[in-house]
Amino acid sequence: CEVTIGERITARRPELRIVTMTNEEISSDSLPVRGYDRCEVLDYWLSTTVGPQNEALYYIVSPKDVVVARPRDEDDHVTWLINHELY
Repeated sequence: CEVTIGERITARRPELRIVTMTNEEISSDSLPVRGYDRCEVLDYWLSTTVGPQNEALYYIVSPKDVVVARPRDEDDHVTWLINHELY
């Protein structure tokens, strides 16, 4: 989505959304991309590769940043619970 400021259209912070084949959203995160307010949809690229431990790695590429994403695992969940003091 875009927000109009005067006559200039400013982009909102990009998000990565994970959906099922039935279009059910199972995860979404805002991406920490510098200069996103000056980017357009076609400025972003998504690439994938397999990491050293056979895990999927996804690269979200913008003109100023590269964000690396990977599937969450149990360790990520435990870390999140500890950080939010939900134990």
